[in-house]
This record gives sequence, C-alpha cells and structure tokens, in this order.
Amino acid sequence: MSSNLSSDAEERKRRATNEDVREFDVLNHDFNNDDRSYEYEGEKYVNMKEPIAVLQSACGGGDDEWQRILTDMSKGINKEKNKMELHFYSDSSAWNDLSAERAVEMINHLPPSIGKLDIFGGSKYESPFMDAVIDWIEKKSTNLKSLQIDHVFVCGRNGGRDAGIELAKTLAAKNTIESLCLYSTDLIGSRNVDEWSKALKKMSSLKKLGCWGIRYFTKKVDESTFDEMNSTVQFGDGRQRIYWNDKTFPDATMTRKDVMKLKRATHATYVDIDCMVKVWWCCSLFDRCSEVFQKYKY
Repeated sequence: MSSNLSSDAEERKRRATNEDVREFDVLNHDFNNDDRSYEYEGEKYVNMKEPIAVLQSACGGGDDEWQRILTDMSKGINKEKNKMELHFYSDSSAWNDLSAERAVEMINHLPPSIGKLDIFGGSKYESPFMDAVIDWIEKKSTNLKSLQIDHVFVCGRNGGRDAGIELAKTLAAKNTIESLCLYSTDLIGSRNVDEWSKALKKMSSLKKLGCWGIRYFTKKVDESTFDEMNSTVQFGDGRQRIYWNDKTFPDATMTRKDVMKLKRATHATYVDIDCMVKVWWCCSLFDRCSEVFQKYKY
C-alpha cells in the first residue's frame, strides 16, 4: 500500500477490510483519487455495495469512463460473494441516466463467474435488455446457480412470450440453475407454458422454483388504453404495454391446468406458484387475516 494515502483513504480501506465486504476486482482505479475502491493484498477491490454505486454514478457520464468501469467489472468477482443485484425499481432514481443502450452494455460485461443474478425492475429497457440477459447466460456465464427476475416486463404483443421461450431453452441447455424465481413478469404464462414445462424437465439441477403472476392487476387495468393493433394495454407506470386478451394477461397468468403442468415437470423440491389463477391467492397473509377478522368481528 502506498505510504502517501490520505487519512480518509486509509479509513475507507480499514472499514471495508474489517467489514469483509470485498467483491469485484477493479484493476485500474487509484485509491487516493477514487473513493469507490481500495487496495487489499496487492489487488484492488470494490465494496460489496459499491459496484452498483459505481455503475450508477458513471452511467450518465462520458463513454471512456463508462467503458473503463465495465471493463474493470468484467474482470472478476470475489468467489465468496459472487452475486449481482440490479434493483432498477427500488433504486430507480439512481438509474435515471442509464440509457437502454448502456443497460445492455452493462449486462454484456457481467463477470462470467457470477453465481447469483437478481434483476428487479428494468421494464423500460424492454426486449433488448432481456435479450442481453439471455445471451449472457447462454454464452458467458459459467457458474450461475440462482436467477431471480422480478417486475421485469419485455412488453409488446409477443415480446414476453418469445423472450420467455428463449430463456427457458437457454436455462435447460445450461442446466446449472438451482434456484429460479420469476416474479411478476411476462416471461412465463399460458402462451409459453408448454415450452417452460419441457425446459423444466431438463433442468435436473433445479431445487427451487418460484413463479408469481400478476392476476391481481387485471381488475386495475384501464381498458380504454387497449390498442387493437397489437392487443396491448398500458401497465405499470404507463410506459409499458403488455399483451391483453379475454380480460387477463396471458403472458403473466395461466390456468390451473397450466400450473399443474409446471409442477409435474419440475425437479424442484420447493415450488411456489402464486398469483396466476385466483385473485385471492395473491393476498398477503395479513390481508387474509384482516378479511377473516372483519367477517367475524362483533
């Protein structure tokens, strides 16, 4: 470690080392001038939460800095904490400057050794973003054990259906996934349940399967936004348009028969499929208890 580190830099290194939150290898940052990294045993690391902060701070900046950050990130990850959590929804304001093009570039540069990938939100990036995720899984990932996609909508008449089919085929071919959670997304529904069933039969490593639909949103749809040309309605914040047919979202809901297909097909010992068929299935335990209390109270 250089002897001329500032006291602030020394403190950041001490705090990060003591908290044992090392994650990404970053080879080109100077610790004195960059509070996003610190030196440890001859290599430079980023705090476990800092890769996201680094990306967020750089996503609206110049191309050279952005490309340097992506290159650094792609070079490696600490094996003890080999995960990436992209929360576009809860951290939406921090990602305001992330363009669709840069979102795709970010996915393309994810380290191959990531074992856990969580994506929450990101619907505004639509099909190119999900295509990049599928492509990274297929061609670059070497250690992916857990995948969670939450509140991500590809959108369009066939976008979610087709992307879901490609994702199913890719995961079946890789057969490394032990935990798969698809929550509130148009990647799995009645129009591609057969392809998902076939894929699940091949995913012999799968131990956990979570699948939550958006049946509870059907009564909140403003059908005046229905577009007859592509059979979609506005959804979410209004920027997304999802396939709508027979008063439901076929790409994010399914029948009881479809649910049984998935359950029979999967090797997973833990299966949680909810909010697909009955609206009341989607109620929280609190809501259910409240309803019972209201019914039987004096």
